[in-house]
Order: sequence, then structure tokens, then C-alpha cells
Amino acid sequence: WSETPDQPILWAVAARNATDLWAVGDHGALLSGNGAGWTSGVGGTRETINAVWAAGPSDAWAVGGTGRILHWQGSVWGPVPSGTTRSLYGVWGDAPDRVWAGGSQGTLLRWNGTVWTPSPSGTTEPFFAVSGTGSSDVWAVGGLGTTVHWNGSSWALVPSGTSKNLYAVWAAAPNDAWAAGDLVLLHWDGTVWSSVPTTAVWRGLWGSASNDVWAVGYQGSGVTMHWNGAQWLNVTTGSTRSMYAVWGAAPNRVWAAGQLGTIRAWNGTSWSSVASPAAADFFAIGGSGPADVIAGGSNGNIVRGP
Repeated sequence: WSETPDQPILWAVAARNATDLWAVGDHGALLSGNGAGWTSGVGGTRETINAVWAAGPSDAWAVGGTGRILHWQGSVWGPVPSGTTRSLYGVWGDAPDRVWAGGSQGTLLRWNGTVWTPSPSGTTEPFFAVSGTGSSDVWAVGGLGTTVHWNGSSWALVPSGTSKNLYAVWAAAPNDAWAAGDLVLLHWDGTVWSSVPTTAVWRGLWGSASNDVWAVGYQGSGVTMHWNGAQWLNVTTGSTRSMYAVWGAAPNRVWAAGQLGTIRAWNGTSWSSVASPAAADFFAIGGSGPADVIAGGSNGNIVRGP
């Protein structure tokens, strides 16, 4: 793994291939990587950039404070009017002309390929994460257990049965989704959300299929659990440090990242330690495939491997 230091805290990363990489964070940080190094972009803002999602090498979206939305078009970041001054915390899409963003005070926006437009959410709670399986199956989750679902034409509030904050959501199918947060882990079966007993704070979710889902977080020390289609199992990573993010390229190629430079790799059987050149807290991990993974975190540290 190689290190790129000396930038603000990085909260999110994205990659489309080995030469098209992005990382975003505090003070308007917008970094683009070409495989050989990283370049700091100019977005015209000092607001925190909270999330990034890429449809392709010349098509990435970054969202952040005071409604800031920036679009990567292959060489530079450019501002795009959002129509709101509310902070945005999550962004996800399934096509270049189908992208959704969520944020404070119940803000939900949709990109149709030309313009961002607001959508009624029915709540004033913040949305911290957005994800789904396609154009008619998108979830946004957030404060006080708020969950809303996009059916292709509108958002609908869906009771979650919890008042705990939700920070992550991942879906395998319209009738199979997971949401996680403060002392709560929820499953959607197509009709209702049901709660899985837990005493951990969950910060990251990733899955490859309905019988292969990972959740990472902390409970005094780091916690990592795996869903095998029938039950959640506690799978030790060999570290007691808090875990903040998880991402995979295949069922046997999964990485988790967290406190004080902790990176772990899953080979389908067990977790192993990955040497990191940085002692940063890693808040984000992602990649374009098993041979190209990036993690971003405190002090602007980005590490890339394997």
C-alpha cells in the first residue's frame, strides 16, 4: 500500500478503474487520482464534501455542505445548482441520468441528466445514506430511524420501528435490504423492517448477494459481522480497533478499514492484517476491483493497494 498525506479529513472515496479515482472531505477537499498520483481539485467551496459517487470516468458527483453539488466531467470539478442550501450527506445513482442525493431537514434531490430537482420526503429528519438496486428501488435512511423508499416516481415514508440514527443502507433486491446505525440493525423483506438484536454502533454495510453481507462498527472495540443468508455471525478481524467502513470486489475479496490505520482483508475464510503506511483513522474504503482498493481518512491520508 502507498500513502498520500497532508490534506483535510477525507470522508468518502470512489473509483471506476485503476486510473479514475476520487476522494472528498473537509474544507472542500476534492481529490482525483490517475493511478500515478493525486491532484487537488478546485470546487469553489470550503464546505465539507461528504459523499461521492461515480457513474463513469468522466461522470462523478460530489455533495456537501450548504447544498453544494459538484460534477466531475473528466478533468475538472464544476458546480451544479442544487436548488437548496441544506447540507447533503449521501449520493447514489444507477445511471448517468438517474442520481439521488439526501441531506439535512429531509432534503431529497434527483438528477435527471439535466437538472437537480427536489422531491418531497415527508420528514424533516436528516438523511445520511442513499443506496438501492435500480431506478425503482432506492432507499434513503437517516435520523431517528427515518427510512424512505423511491418506487420510480415518488418517495414514501416507511416505518422502521426504531428511533435510532441510521448511517448505512445496502440492498440486494426490492425485498431484501439492510440498514444500520446506532445500536440498530434492520432488515427489509419487501413489506416491513424487522430488527436484529445488537448492542453495537454500525457504520458500514456492504454485500455481494442476499447471502453475503458485511456490517462493521464498534462496541467499545471493533465489531465485524457477516450475514450468510440465515443468520448474522460475529467474525473476528484480529483487531480490537473500531471499524468504520467496508467494501468488497467479490465474496472472497473484502476489505474493512478503521481506527489508527487499521485495514483488514477477507479471503473468503478469514481476515488478515494489511500493512498500512499511515496511522490515520480511515473513514472510507472503496475501489474498482480486487487489484485496486483505496481508503481515505484523517489528515488527508489516502492509501492504495493491494
